[in-house]
Amino acid sequence: MFMDNDIAVGVDMYLGSDYEYYNRVVYEYQKQNMRPECIAMDVVSAYLFRNVEYTSMRNRLIDNMIYRGKILYVLSLLFPNEPDYEVMGYTQEQWQWCKKNELAIWNRMMEKKDLFKTESKILTSYLNDGPFTAEVSQDAPARLGTWVGWQITQSYMQHNPEVTIQQLLEDGDAQTILENSYYKP
Repeated sequence: MFMDNDIAVGVDMYLGSDYEYYNRVVYEYQKQNMRPECIAMDVVSAYLFRNVEYTSMRNRLIDNMIYRGKILYVLSLLFPNEPDYEVMGYTQEQWQWCKKNELAIWNRMMEKKDLFKTESKILTSYLNDGPFTAEVSQDAPARLGTWVGWQITQSYMQHNPEVTIQQLLEDGDAQTILENSYYKP
């Protein structure tokens, strides 16, 4: 929690994924990120989400995906020694599932035209934490939209080396970022 120039961290949320009391108060999928080593990344992530403005007027899935993808892209730069799966808040197995199924995920999103939808059910399914991403599969980790948004952002930055981090964060045109990413899973 941020208060003016202060940051407050509820350390009771970082007692370790095997902390016995968590079994009674949180879902299994939530425990994997309730470890002390997640504090720094969570604080920086919260700071970025608080200070990088979401500017989309359309609020489509793609707008949300790119916004969240930009945050994760910057987070990965700020924590270069952390594996990508940790930056995402995934297990290695969840990360590998996404990599293995990236083309199928993208094809499903395109076939259903989900990228341009604004319905809260679709946004929630692709972006929120949970046991899985219902729009894709019960085998799919949660937050697949965020994961794909990060992949698009990485591709965009690789194909546009003249773009600075500041320019990336200020650019609210997700459509142009998608088009200029040349993303091809």
